[in-house]
Amino acid sequence: MNGFSLKVNPEAMTAKLAVVAASPQSIDTPSALEQALAKETVLYGIDKPAIRDAFADLPKLTEGTEILIAAGTPAVNGKNGFVEFLVNVSGKPLYDGAALADGELSNLENIDYKNAMRIVAVKNGDALATVHSPTLGSAGKTLAGKALPARDGKAAVLLLGEGVVFAADGVTVLAAADGQPVYSGKTLSVSQSYEVRGDVGFDTGNIKFDGYVIVRGCVKDEFAIEAKNVEIDGVVGAAKIVCRENLIAHGGVNGRGKAVIVCQGSIDAKYLINCAKCETGGDLNVAKEIFNSTVWCRGTVRAGKIMGGETLALRGVEAKQFGSDIGTPTVVVTGVNYELRRVDDALKILCHNITHVVEDLGANFGNHKYFLSLSAPRQNEIKQAYYLFDKLQKAHQKLTAARQLLLARADRQPLAVVVAQKVLHHDVTLKTANYQRRFLDALRGPITLSEDPEHRTIKVEKYGKNPFAE
Repeated sequence: MNGFSLKVNPEAMTAKLAVVAASPQSIDTPSALEQALAKETVLYGIDKPAIRDAFADLPKLTEGTEILIAAGTPAVNGKNGFVEFLVNVSGKPLYDGAALADGELSNLENIDYKNAMRIVAVKNGDALATVHSPTLGSAGKTLAGKALPARDGKAAVLLLGEGVVFAADGVTVLAAADGQPVYSGKTLSVSQSYEVRGDVGFDTGNIKFDGYVIVRGCVKDEFAIEAKNVEIDGVVGAAKIVCRENLIAHGGVNGRGKAVIVCQGSIDAKYLINCAKCETGGDLNVAKEIFNSTVWCRGTVRAGKIMGGETLALRGVEAKQFGSDIGTPTVVVTGVNYELRRVDDALKILCHNITHVVEDLGANFGNHKYFLSLSAPRQNEIKQAYYLFDKLQKAHQKLTAARQLLLARADRQPLAVVVAQKVLHHDVTLKTANYQRRFLDALRGPITLSEDPEHRTIKVEKYGKNPFAE
């Protein structure tokens, strides 16, 4: 014959009946169990059906069997709220290069390291994060019926910085501007600037960012930056810089004959040396010298010295010194729109190609009867030539229309003026849209050089009224 012993675990908040061999101390009736529970202060969570079934099944139960007859309710603390970021907000570029399969080093040669780093950027209206609410705590009770308090979860702390707003649902965080998402000090913001604390090189890769890029170091050879605005503290090497607005090159540009700078706005630089191309839609201001560079400017060029290369400006050129005392060949073009020059160059090529096609067509041009007398292969050649002719004609019409628009725009009106504040050395050639003059002797400034339609040349006058004043 068997009985029960009562096992109470205050920590686990459980009370169990264990089947044991019958003895004077064993529990064999419900009333005896009731007394034992009262003695152990088990007042809460008693499972009466389980107790009834246990005594009913006691004759069939084996020694050691345990039956749960009471359980307390543990307190459950609420979960803290949290922020789920939907984009990378580290403020650091992400590695986006080719993955290596199974560590095969042979794949390394296929990785474009210069373009392997990607700056995370978002657009106005993009979802950046979701703020999840905390949950409430649930109180419990011990076997003795004592209440166990529970703590509610804490709300997540997210401060909204510049360029960030909550959506109408109050939990989704949206970008309110284009830029780079950055989370710092519990503040989420969208920065419209990206700062490189060192050089632009293999550590950063090429930089492409639709905002303001600040480089605290240099831009190494063969690397590129493409951004809205760019400011560089160090030297720009044989690199490529593309700006939708303005560029500031505090350390200057030493292009080694390869640097390419394309800027829709203005450029301010310490110097430009050996630039293969410097194209700006606004003004170009160079504190020291422009040396052996090709400059195309839609505004005014101002520099300390201009030596070698070609400097072209729609709205005039001003420098302290042109050329050098050893006679460095220097070409200055003023009052000429480089966009117009580019269109004219393209038109020349088109006209040459059209002429070539027409000559190839020869007697077939407009002679349908003669065309039908030709062999099938020759007819096919002529058809292809006609298709090409039509294509070239349409391109010519398009370029001609673009040329007319350039001529009509008020902000593209020329100012064919050059000002030499100190000296214009020999072997400097000045060109305008209408005239050209090479200076064989040095001229001391300050002087103004401009077109002289009466004598069909470029005249030299003593500097008087500032020709660049609005």
